[in-house]
Amino acid sequence: MLWDVDGAALVSCKESLDTTTPQGLFVVTLFAGLAELERELIVGRRRAALHAHDLRDGETGGRLPYAYIRTPEGIAVDETTAPVARQIITWRRRGATLRAIAYQLNTEGTPPPIGRKWWASSVREILLNEPACRGGKRGASDLRWPKVIGK
Repeated sequence: MLWDVDGAALVSCKESLDTTTPQGLFVVTLFAGLAELERELIVGRRRAALHAHDLRDGETGGRLPYAYIRTPEGIAVDETTAPVARQIITWRRRGATLRAIAYQLNTEGTPPPIGRKWWASSVREILLNEPACRGGKRGASDLRWPKVIGK
């Protein structure tokens, strides 16, 4: 294969390509175009597969909301973190600020979802997942999240 780097042409004897000729430059450009086409086809197939997966079971991979785990049977409630999610939602309903909730969780030594301590933003993320905790729809499918609240 040959490549033009910083004005220097590379000639490949095996493929009989020479970037110093118009024909050789055309062939290399054609190879690059085919490589880009293949890349775009792969991306398109991956997106279609994720969409089909989402329609089937509401799952496209990635990190699950707090209080859920993946099991061989599917997504289930994580009984170690579910009480924390319930408590956060209760405190917020009683008027506690995000910072106050984070401070309380840190004071109690409750392990955060990621990192070393709770932040207002991590509390906010859990509160944004309240519809899932109440058994809301999973993605584009008709499946629902297992209930964390109101079991």
